[in-house]
Amino acid sequence: GDNGGGGGSDVVDGQSGLSFLGSDVITWAALSGVLARCEAAPYGQSEALKMELRVGELVSQVERVLRDKRFLDYLWELDRAEHGFLSARQLSDALERLVRPAGTLKTRVDIKTKRMEAEMEAYYQKQRQYVLEAAELIAQERSGLSELIRKFERRMNERKVGVRDILHEIDVNDDGLVSRDEIRAMLKKMMVPS
Repeated sequence: GDNGGGGGSDVVDGQSGLSFLGSDVITWAALSGVLARCEAAPYGQSEALKMELRVGELVSQVERVLRDKRFLDYLWELDRAEHGFLSARQLSDALERLVRPAGTLKTRVDIKTKRMEAEMEAYYQKQRQYVLEAAELIAQERSGLSELIRKFERRMNERKVGVRDILHEIDVNDDGLVSRDEIRAMLKKMMVPS
């Protein structure tokens, strides 16, 4: 068939991908206009046959893949950045994916695999955190710190003392800070039975 020149300027040729619009940027208005002209133009029998030979099979494949989905809806989905236009490369890739469903499936599998890897990494990270927290609790139990804290809590409850009261009482020198020595002194005081 005829691959270029002449009156078929509204047809995608194999070389440029989208030369029918005259640029590498395709706006929705321009694409809609081309589609409208293609539908409304009174093609002669020979021009209609030429167009059918050039794009008929491609259109059939696209229609089979899309089934009940409209082509323009598909193009809107491709404009993820919501610029209102697609580059020639984006549209060419989109058409290629439509006529090669296996490629689309591989892409979807790759995307889902990456998502799953990220989710699994987050899951394993959380599990590692749980293990570290459990190890810390075990270490506290072995060191006696947990028992000391439990005794301290019992003493606070017995004496009906709140945390704020204790912190104020611990800060002996009234500097607004609690030193290690002040904590030790308070712990000794709290551990003495009343």
